[in-house]
Amino acid sequence: GVDALTGGGQDANMAKRVADVLKEKIAAAGLPDELKRTAAATLDKALANGAAAGGAPNGAAPQEKRWDEGAQKPAQPAQPAPAAAPKPAPAPAPAAAANGGGKGPEQRKLVKGQILFEEGDAGTEAFLISTGAIEIYRRGAIEQSLATLGAGELLGELSLIDDQPRAASARAAEDSVLIVLSKESLKARLQRLEQTDKVLHRLMGVLVNRLRGMARSAE
Repeated sequence: GVDALTGGGQDANMAKRVADVLKEKIAAAGLPDELKRTAAATLDKALANGAAAGGAPNGAAPQEKRWDEGAQKPAQPAQPAPAAAPKPAPAPAPAAAANGGGKGPEQRKLVKGQILFEEGDAGTEAFLISTGAIEIYRRGAIEQSLATLGAGELLGELSLIDDQPRAASARAAEDSVLIVLSKESLKARLQRLEQTDKVLHRLMGVLVNRLRGMARSAE
């Protein structure tokens, strides 16, 4: 499911946000209505399967059953007060991870003009724009600007699915913060989808090929 894009333990809302962005791209792709509906249903099912496979949302442990405060609590036998123990020395704080202490999705910060990836690069990550803007362009005798994407938009996702090189280059149009979506977790989930539903897995590949073909024909 698309929740695998954001990695284990990520917020379920982030997985839904990615799915919504993909649906918007499919809706704008000029595909037949029946194929659009099937693709949207595919994403919904993949998201639901991911939630079921992952157990509790966000990778959280099942909540402990709490005593109903409205009911009478059972009497507790009196316990002698424990002897005061010396307070242990505080543990040293762990080193902060590159993504902010290892909690939440990995983020990447770019300054204006900084290259995110270039045409022909291997696609190992996709990115969800948190703040800022990213310009998509192609190099050549004359540089061609294709689009400028803003907050909430997704880029680089096709290479994650079909293992093709980047079809264009991307750089920060302004200072930006991106959420990194990992290829490894997506691959594991796609393999699971292939085992459980080969039709949906094949449909994902067909949609990606059509979207790439439409992008090439627009050049």
